[in-house]
Amino acid sequence: MARGGLLSQFKHTGNAQYLWNDFSRYVNRDDFIEQQAIRDRNLVTANGTAPLEFANLTLKMVGLADDDSINRTTDLYRMGYYAYSEKYGNPYA
Repeated sequence: MARGGLLSQFKHTGNAQYLWNDFSRYVNRDDFIEQQAIRDRNLVTANGTAPLEFANLTLKMVGLADDDSINRTTDLYRMGYYAYSEKYGNPYA
């Protein structure tokens, strides 16, 4: 996306901005945000260690469910069954 100039006018993130230094079409370096994942309007970007954060923001963007339900589902995978059950109760009961 950076190579093709598709991140222009969007806040975004990625693994490391320096990896894009040679991309002539990447012009909005100031819009790079050092976060695991970020949503700006209809674009979600994430670094390679943020699949859960990416999925969370994408599901919210498309309106799959309410934010609380999406957060709880993400937490189940982030925390694991036992820690999740301790915090929220058994997700399968």
